[in-house]
Amino acid sequence: MKKEPIIVAIKKSVLFCLILLIVYAALFLNSIGPWLMTKNLKYPLLTFIGDTKTSMGISFETPVKCKATIYYGENTSLMEVPLTETSARMIHKFNLTGLRPSTEYYYLINSTTVNYDFMNKIFHFKTAPNASLSLPVRFAVFGDTRPDIWGNTQHSYIISKMITHNPTFIMNVGDIVMGPSYANEWDRFYYETYQCTLHGIPYMVTMGNHEEHEGPGGMEDKGRTYYKYMHFPDTNFYYHFNYSNIMVISLNIADPDNITQAQINWLNNTLFEANKSSDIDWIFVFSHYPPYSSTENTPSIINKIVPLIKLYKVDIYFSAHHHHYERIIKDGITYIITGGGGAETDLYLQPSEWTVTKAIAFQYCIIDITNKTLNFKCYNQDGITILDQFNLTSWRNP
Repeated sequence: MKKEPIIVAIKKSVLFCLILLIVYAALFLNSIGPWLMTKNLKYPLLTFIGDTKTSMGISFETPVKCKATIYYGENTSLMEVPLTETSARMIHKFNLTGLRPSTEYYYLINSTTVNYDFMNKIFHFKTAPNASLSLPVRFAVFGDTRPDIWGNTQHSYIISKMITHNPTFIMNVGDIVMGPSYANEWDRFYYETYQCTLHGIPYMVTMGNHEEHEGPGGMEDKGRTYYKYMHFPDTNFYYHFNYSNIMVISLNIADPDNITQAQINWLNNTLFEANKSSDIDWIFVFSHYPPYSSTENTPSIINKIVPLIKLYKVDIYFSAHHHHYERIIKDGITYIITGGGGAETDLYLQPSEWTVTKAIAFQYCIIDITNKTLNFKCYNQDGITILDQFNLTSWRNP
């Protein structure tokens, strides 16, 4: 058989690579194109800043500096309480305070110098109830919602299914962008969250390794970009909030090798006070890295954090980092890995000795609390198929 000339073979290889490059570019631009055209536009995100019964945080970014005003109140025709910034800025962070528990509030964002499509529209949210009422609470948890190397993510689709369950708040266990310097991905995250949460569901994030320092071409900024955009109760990258009879604790474990003693002391004090409180029946902790998983264990978390999780009998520890779903029970503590929120899923999973159930799938978790009873469900991305479910009963405040 006559061999093909070298030059022809090279041309074919170059043509093949060129086709691949064009396909990749088309897929990539199709995914991120809209956010390349509107840089530094971050749609409103609601977060808990202080007392969830009496306050609400609202943050957003505008492409140019401006003074923004938020009007809010209990009636759409009587939003007579304005908050106006004292100076023009691009990143806007408001904290609405003096609110009443279990109350629906309406708000409108306005500026006299610019107008974006989220401005001059009326949105609404509801404050948390008093803990003593022990009203039913439903919240959602998922993570690793960042795009993959092709710029694709299931985040928008999954969160659109998630909100059909009407959660009162959402927890994201980290990795929302590929890297801190991926400005378009920050814009995209805010836009997709805004589109799906109806601008009224608080969305709480813990920092992942991709926000902290990683990602192809991403700069190592130790969370400075994350802190610039995110609006949370504490300046230390870790925080907690109470909602009804629930305490939720967000840890900063974007880098497991850098768990500070200050954070450990804070966690110990926070858990101690929670277990003393007659208002708290449930304690949930979430961080990006898990202590245990079928992929790998994390010794630093096991040695520094898990002893406190066991001592204070945390009800569920949520995490991600690994792109699958897994429930582990170790020493009576339930550990949930929910890393199927949008990035590429894992290819293979060999269960650990403590694994109760696992699934390689895009998924999210819905947790229902009714007084001292918890019902947990993990849903496949279709929003119908249940991958896992279980019940717990609170041991606190008998």
